Amino acid sequence: MSDSTKQSIIKSASKLFASKGYEGTSIRELAEASGVNVASINYYFGSKQGLFEEMVKDFADNKVSSITPLLEGPKSQEEFRIRLSMFMKQFIHLATSDREHFRMINKNLDTFFQLSPEGFENTFLQIHEKFHEFVAFAQKHGVLRDDLDSEMITQILFGNLIEFVRAGDIRKCFSKGSIDDPEYCELYIQTLIDSYLNGVGKNA
Repeated sequence: MSDSTKQSIIKSASKLFASKGYEGTSIRELAEASGVNVASINYYFGSKQGLFEEMVKDFADNKVSSITPLLEGPKSQEEFRIRLSMFMKQFIHLATSDREHFRMINKNLDTFFQLSPEGFENTFLQIHEKFHEFVAFAQKHGVLRDDLDSEMITQILFGNLIEFVRAGDIRKCFSKGSIDDPEYCELYIQTLIDSYLNGVGKNA
């Protein structure tokens, strides 16, 4: 068996998990879609759950975690704006360059938490904590108002970013904007940051 076989399984699994969900996809369906037998999936991943967990952890560890260094603590409002803007642009790029994988994770994130609480803590929770540290640092250095809850600020900012990517297809029904359009994404990012700083900025 080769690495191409493994990648074929992962590619088919991304599509099936994204469309039918983890629970709604059988290991036989995965094998048929990949053109392999069930034994091949077990050989590479141990089980359907092992396959699913490896795919999610790979996305979190090797892709999303690669952009978290952009969230170094900002000491000025301008640095806050630049770092947050860069992070958001890279996050959107990750989501659009690997749409199927992103859709798969978004659809099954609760399942991943239930199946592997420790894996969730070591991946997505760490990413969330890095974002929270970024916000808390900004508050400490007078960039953001310190009378607001830093965790709530984190949830709102990060949640808006995730929703922007997740609802890309739905958004087309209401506007001509697309996450595939760099100018539209830039406008969204700057509008979000401006609106937020006007509300929670130290001088607001």
